[in-house]
Amino acid sequence: MAFFRQSLAFLSFLGLVWAAETPAASPLTAPEIIAKARAAVAKEPQYMARVQGLHLEANAFSPEGKKLGTTILQLIAPSKRRQITYNPEHTNEEIICSNGLEGWAKSTDIPKGVSKVAILHYEVVASMKDMAENDLAFYAAPAPERGSVNYLGVQEVNGHRTHALEYNYKSGFKITRYFDAQSFLVVAADQLTSSGKIQRQQVEEIEWVEGLAFTKKETIFVDGKKFLDVTYDKITINPQIEASSFAFPDR
Repeated sequence: MAFFRQSLAFLSFLGLVWAAETPAASPLTAPEIIAKARAAVAKEPQYMARVQGLHLEANAFSPEGKKLGTTILQLIAPSKRRQITYNPEHTNEEIICSNGLEGWAKSTDIPKGVSKVAILHYEVVASMKDMAENDLAFYAAPAPERGSVNYLGVQEVNGHRTHALEYNYKSGFKITRYFDAQSFLVVAADQLTSSGKIQRQQVEEIEWVEGLAFTKKETIFVDGKKFLDVTYDKITINPQIEASSFAFPDR
């Protein structure tokens, strides 16, 4: 499934509030928008500071309502990222994982107990590292040596007037977020798929967990066509995850 960064991106943490007012006449800078977005996503600043890891579980459905699978995303600061996807019958498990230094993918036929393991190329590991750090940063800009943020101006998104910010990392990871011009919560995020199509994660509902706003439901579009409905059924802050979970598997 393609809904956590290269897929769920996972894993972005997005909010939805109706924009009833237009943006201020004076243009905002990217740092000002980021500061407002970080203030909007957390009831208190210290709630963001204490986040050292996340565990997200989501179910994906076709536009017709058919369940397509379940994905678990685990993030541990500063840059560990592990994504596990199961088919609806729970007979196949796909894992893609990086500990920031090395990465691997594993496919398992659960009934047969047969697995295949592959090593991820350096470029993929570098991108996954930036994905993990970006998700845990709550919209903060990357360090200058790692990347940059560009302001793309005011844009209309799903009935909202928004400020669009493009996050660019030197690894090649890129994501554009659309912040509501009134609430400064995120209403959508765009990324390119491996085939060059635009994948949009559009937030439909948010949930507050320990003082932080996370996506509860979102719709995924690919080149403007509805592709998936995603529901996040479990969100855990600072989960207990063994370090060995991110180690290269024996088989």
